[in-house]
Amino acid sequence: MRCPICGTDFYGGDGSCPGCGNYCGNENNTQAGYTNARPVYNMPVYRQAPQQYTQKFKYFDPNSVDQAKVKKFAVIVLVICLVVIGVIVVMLASAVRTKNYDFGSFSMDLPGNMKQTKDTDIAAVFQNGSYDCGVYENSAVRFAYVVSDTYKGEYGTGDSDKEQYEKLNSQLYIETIAASFKARDKYDYKELEKSEDSLVFTYKDSNNTDGYCHLKIIPNNDRWYIFFLFCNEARQKTYSSRFDKWLDTIAFK
Repeated sequence: MRCPICGTDFYGGDGSCPGCGNYCGNENNTQAGYTNARPVYNMPVYRQAPQQYTQKFKYFDPNSVDQAKVKKFAVIVLVICLVVIGVIVVMLASAVRTKNYDFGSFSMDLPGNMKQTKDTDIAAVFQNGSYDCGVYENSAVRFAYVVSDTYKGEYGTGDSDKEQYEKLNSQLYIETIAASFKARDKYDYKELEKSEDSLVFTYKDSNNTDGYCHLKIIPNNDRWYIFFLFCNEARQKTYSSRFDKWLDTIAFK
């Protein structure tokens, strides 16, 4: 018998084509006897997989997947992602959020996660004639201050004389600090901005890392207060305006 659909020649009493499954009738049926049907080759046919294979490869059947386990796994992954995102948000918020720090003779706003540390370079520069100094940092910003008691009061009796004296000596401090960086080739000092009481520059630190610094000097109570704010040069755009805001919050006691 030849199947009229796919042209497969076959023998069988039930008349079902083994090639495409078409029922061609049995030997007593009038549909039988398509012996002149033209064979069609390479025709895609559907064959039902034997039962032993469907049992062996049962895990390929989507209906055999335990949906409860899939949902449980998805929930676990979602919770882990939310926890990670929450930790990142908290870290970023703590780095941006500010609080007021009390440094004894003055206070100012800085990021909320600053911790006291040591900086031998800054301490060494101002070791002589210093009243107080300190260094604080987090993962992105470093703050240092030095209170120098070398205020000699070599000015006249009037307020204008004192103001002029403070102005000139602030400039002297700025020039001295800038010169100390310029004198060391390893610092790769590049001056960005300089005024009577402030200095902004880029440099390389002792670890050969590009840094950005905003320095400000404020005379108060016969002392010179020198403030440093540092960050990586790559974050200059992010922190330059913040440095200005934090320095504006300085309040003396």
